[in-house]
Amino acid sequence: MVLCHGFPGLWYSWRNQLPVLAANGFRAIALDMRGYGRKRPAGGTPPTTTGRTPLRNLVGLLDTLAIEEAVFVGHDFGAALTWDLPQWAPGRVKALIQLSVRGPGPRGTGQYDIR
Repeated sequence: MVLCHGFPGLWYSWRNQLPVLAANGFRAIALDMRGYGRKRPAGGTPPTTTGRTPLRNLVGLLDTLAIEEAVFVGHDFGAALTWDLPQWAPGRVKALIQLSVRGPGPRGTGQYDIR
């Protein structure tokens, strides 16, 4: 289970969930998303946080840890980031759990019917 925090959070946002998930038999990974916490280089150009780069980072995390597929849990910014992950990394996403966000609009329009 990969836990992706929101803005302006850090991996620490998941500190209460990590022991509960572990106690229930889940392997849970909480990371600082690119551009947050220790992921921001001192005095350097901020890392890319748009486009496919964050998606590649998440797939790279799975590769580095030899995980074939994972459940991704996203909150706020982390949820918005992971919406497209199943499309860009087929077979690597077992499930998505999205917290505190709306889903994408109908047929990918980005528009919502709020009637």
